[in-house]
Amino acid sequence: MKVKITPDKLRAYLVVESKDELNNLCIDDVVKFINSKGVVQGIKIIEIQSLLENPQEGEFLIAEGNPPIDGRDGYISFEFDITKKTLIRNVKAGEKIAVVYPPTSGVNGIGVTGEILKAKQGKPANVFLGQNVAFLDSDNSVIVSTSDGNLVLNEDGTIEVSPVLKINGNIDVSFGEVNFIGTLIVNGDIKSGAKVKVGKNLEVYGNIEDAEVEVKGNALIGGGFIGYGRGRLYVHGDVSLRYITNQNLIADGDVVIKREAVNANIVCGGKIIAKDAVIIGGTVMCKGEVEAKSIGGAEYSRTVIIIGRRDKQIEKLKKVTAEIKRLGSYLEGIKSEIYALARLKIDWGELPEDQERQLQNLMKWRDEIPKRLQQLEVLRENLLNDVKKSGKARLIVYGTIYKNTYIEINGAREEINFDMKNSIFEEDMGIVVRSKLQEV
Repeated sequence: MKVKITPDKLRAYLVVESKDELNNLCIDDVVKFINSKGVVQGIKIIEIQSLLENPQEGEFLIAEGNPPIDGRDGYISFEFDITKKTLIRNVKAGEKIAVVYPPTSGVNGIGVTGEILKAKQGKPANVFLGQNVAFLDSDNSVIVSTSDGNLVLNEDGTIEVSPVLKINGNIDVSFGEVNFIGTLIVNGDIKSGAKVKVGKNLEVYGNIEDAEVEVKGNALIGGGFIGYGRGRLYVHGDVSLRYITNQNLIADGDVVIKREAVNANIVCGGKIIAKDAVIIGGTVMCKGEVEAKSIGGAEYSRTVIIIGRRDKQIEKLKKVTAEIKRLGSYLEGIKSEIYALARLKIDWGELPEDQERQLQNLMKWRDEIPKRLQQLEVLRENLLNDVKKSGKARLIVYGTIYKNTYIEINGAREEINFDMKNSIFEEDMGIVVRSKLQEV
């Protein structure tokens, strides 16, 4: 009879070569024997007793230790599915990107010999922070973005947020809807059918075709905006392009045209600057000044230029100002009524039900009206700015303005019936007046 211990020291076996070896032995005899062979932990008394009651030859498990439980490695849990391949993952400044979990120390085991079996310690996660990401000040296990942009997990494991997304080629319908929170740079074209939304600025080195594009910042188009009139470009800031043909452009800021605008529909909240460009056909609506090399063409394409509209803005400004005054007076009256009812409540201890209800309603209006007044003041300020812009509304043509061009400045209208050179058109007392360019 002998004892065999496994190399990992987690099991011990009693090797019985002849069942006669077990004759006249008790449990204590076997335990003492295996103790003498170094087995002192996890002894299986029931199995030994069963063997003694039914002696047989072979190997029998008579002791078992506890294996060590190794510590778990630290890891990074992302707020998005990293297995999903995608071009754009928009994140905002301060947004949580991931949580870093620390390693665990593990639990030691014990062998059948009583020896402590050391558990392996977990390894810390490899965390590589690139640009525009950081640990949260209040919790250094949380990774956050420090900038709006595209969240990128590089092949080397670096986590970064890029405020600029570059597309080396064209954007077409195969991209699906492109919606990026930062600045988008397209080295090629934005093809027909594409849909693009940009949270900051847009730079396109090629053309924009019959696509739907919205830009929260400024847009710089190296080529032009061309197609069959099915495109729409809406820029909340300024836009600069070489040419626009058969397309629809809306800009809250200024529009710079370097070569030509042909049969285009342009709505501009600032100025149109086209000193070296021609505007042929289409409709231009602009709050501020329009300047161009020439307007219309030798074929006398119908061209419409509408500038200002100060008359409508002034009318709206009057209504807003009157409403501010009315609400201000109404608020003072409400305060007086509240004061009177409050005095009665103090004197009487309580008010009749209908007067108490009236008091509560008045107090509600007292709190709501200032909010409405604040909104109206903002609207009034914006209208004042628009009126100032309209006050500078004029059309400057450095070359020729051709007949069949319609001009409207601050509501005053003029049909151009013959070609004119070097002209400035302005509104004066409801009439469009022309002066020679060198006279100004």
